[in-house]
Amino acid sequence: MGLNYEGRGAGVKRCTECQLPVGACICGYRPRLPSGCSFWILTHRKEFFKPSNSARLIGACLPDVRFFRWQRTEPDAELLALLEDARYRPVLVFPREMAPLNPRSAAFSEKGAGRRAFLLLDGTWQQALKIYRKSPYLHGLPLLSLEPESPSSYGLRRSRSDRQLCTAEVAVELLRGEGELESATQLQNYFRVFCHAYLEARNHREPGCLPEMDALLAYRAERPD
Repeated sequence: MGLNYEGRGAGVKRCTECQLPVGACICGYRPRLPSGCSFWILTHRKEFFKPSNSARLIGACLPDVRFFRWQRTEPDAELLALLEDARYRPVLVFPREMAPLNPRSAAFSEKGAGRRAFLLLDGTWQQALKIYRKSPYLHGLPLLSLEPESPSSYGLRRSRSDRQLCTAEVAVELLRGEGELESATQLQNYFRVFCHAYLEARNHREPGCLPEMDALLAYRAERPD
């Protein structure tokens, strides 16, 4: 997902893929991960161009990822068509406490016809809640709510709770729940490298070495593109 970043920091020369400053590019560590699931990411307009956005890591690593920009008055026609496509079994990933009136629940590894498709709302928690409330086409989807065992390690922004995961961390938990453990591990490794490189670049330091970098390089050596 190549982006043209707009706003603060627009003058920084960035990698067109990972959106980090060129000197901190992490694309050399990017793993190509197998998955039997699809990921559909509905992104708030204010989130779409932020270089700290973690959703792009999902698109960089997994094979079947689609991005949609949310508009309140004009739902994306492609997304609406996919929600009705019999080839998929869409599931909305969203906290149950934020959607108490939704009568349908989903569970991991459910049997059924079609490919499992996870629909993620990408933005701040307030933005995600707005997307849900203002998008009636989401209200009837089966709802999958995560209960992470570990706190979020996303240190690039403030959060009200350490149990509130960023979008890439949600994808890691979904892969784990579906039994795709190796892909979950390597996506988490890439996410940690991204956070480290982002923070070091923001503080005008050269990124140091992390164990996750070695793990990703070993994975890439075993499975070249």
